[in-house]
Amino acid sequence: MEYFKKTLIKELEKNSYFKNKDIYNLIEKPKNDYGDFSIPLFFLSKELKKNPVEIAKELKEELEKNDNLKENFIISNINAFLNFKIKKEKIIKRFLEKKENINNEDKKTFVIEYPSPNTNKPLHLGHVRNMCLGNSISKILEYNNNKVFKVNLNNDRGIAIAKAVLSYLKYGNNSTPESEGLKGDYFVGKYYVLFENKIKEYEKKDPEKAKKLLEEAYELLRKYENKDEETLKLFEKFNSWALEGHKITYKKYNVKHDKEYYESKIYEEGKKIVLEYYKKGIFEKDEKGNIIINLEKYNLGKKVLLRQDGTSIYITQDIALAFKKHQDFNADKYIFVVANEQEYHFKVLFKILEILNFKKVEDNIHLSYGMVFLPEGRMKSREGKVVEADELLQNVKEESIKELKKRYNLEEKELQNRSEKIALSAIKFFMLKINPKLDFVYNQKESLSFEGETGPYLLYTYARIKSIIRKNKEKINENIKNNDYEYNDEEIKLIKKILEFETIVKESGKKYKPNLIANYLIMLAQNFNEYYNKYKILEENKNIKEKRLHLAYKISETLKKGLYLLDIETLEEM
Repeated sequence: MEYFKKTLIKELEKNSYFKNKDIYNLIEKPKNDYGDFSIPLFFLSKELKKNPVEIAKELKEELEKNDNLKENFIISNINAFLNFKIKKEKIIKRFLEKKENINNEDKKTFVIEYPSPNTNKPLHLGHVRNMCLGNSISKILEYNNNKVFKVNLNNDRGIAIAKAVLSYLKYGNNSTPESEGLKGDYFVGKYYVLFENKIKEYEKKDPEKAKKLLEEAYELLRKYENKDEETLKLFEKFNSWALEGHKITYKKYNVKHDKEYYESKIYEEGKKIVLEYYKKGIFEKDEKGNIIINLEKYNLGKKVLLRQDGTSIYITQDIALAFKKHQDFNADKYIFVVANEQEYHFKVLFKILEILNFKKVEDNIHLSYGMVFLPEGRMKSREGKVVEADELLQNVKEESIKELKKRYNLEEKELQNRSEKIALSAIKFFMLKINPKLDFVYNQKESLSFEGETGPYLLYTYARIKSIIRKNKEKINENIKNNDYEYNDEEIKLIKKILEFETIVKESGKKYKPNLIANYLIMLAQNFNEYYNKYKILEENKNIKEKRLHLAYKISETLKKGLYLLDIETLEEM
């Protein structure tokens, strides 16, 4: 449909009514069946001092004199709307003879950073949404002919790590992940949660003891930043356990990075930058001796950049990382996939970069996403009340095995293969079908349903079409021509839906919203299943069968492409 949209825009640009107007963004999809494109004309009312209904009528009459428009569209005016319906023969011709291609004239280089976890705990349900968004948006941007680099920042230095290490020193008895039979990141997370629980316990019984324990953690962090050899080795060992665990989880969720950054390797550069601009008078000290930046005139308050004891915080290294990424990639856009809890942090970071005359500041984008809740409420890492990413996948996989066993008799190897793909489709689609900005409750049972708006439903629809094609036992004719068989209204509806794919992908990349593709795929699958229940595809009439098989094949290919952009792998058989 992008082809027809561009054709329409090209012709409308010749008309004086639309001179110097952003026609692309004026065009809407009609909420009724009046056409394929619609333009509300209220915006012209004030300019022309006329009733928009009258404008629509006059403009229709004028546009009908345009031969190129008349050749491709049926033009109508309904109230204050001008509608354009693509002629049926043009739709069929485009479907049979042309391939919709993304033609991105504004190609860019993107660096997308995700999931950037702390190394004090395993990856959890919130990280799953982060990884799903990062993977999908990367694929969508690449499909739109952009160059994409995927990077990860490992937050392997800081007070959270110090708490986990101190807890291990006090209560670990020289144990290891192997001796306790735990995955590395689970082992580290165990000691972080233990520290937080000790603090809570002491705060109730002996607040002074809690204060002392917390000060010990900060002292350990100071020793780390002062290059105490024993402390450095301990942090390195602890981080290696966590990072190994994270790598295993990344592999399960198909997360691959082009470059890894480590806070431990860049925080000192951040401190140098802060001290440099403090000497220049850009930053200042507060009454406690912390180096800060005063952003009150931007309604962002005062932000500490370096603690009075010389230790750094997240924003210290984020400043250094911004320069480092630009040096490494010289990209057009830098995307940070981070939950909406950090919106203030990124507003401050981007404002600081602007003040430091960082030339790419306007192209730093915080892709802020909403929180994922459990049916019982919010997750709390400090209390250990979380659903780990590994646990989530395992649970959904076990449930998918039960579903498959009810329906099919599969060998164990195939059962494991299919159940894992179904489980990943369930999780990823549920995470991506929601607008990234919104909070939502993750419902495991709902995500795994073979019916409804789910990943397994889409896999089932794809596999159903493949089964139909296999039954035919003949190769699909991809070069069929239009002939005596007249496509019915349901088939034209499906053809239009297929042609709409490229427009949806383009819009999804422009807005960083994989949910647009997810919702489109559900509509396409539902439309096909309605059609399949009404019409026989493997008709005895060879001409009809050939056309319907070709249409079904094109739908399956569109489903496959769309699912790929959501980082979901299809199954030939369920």
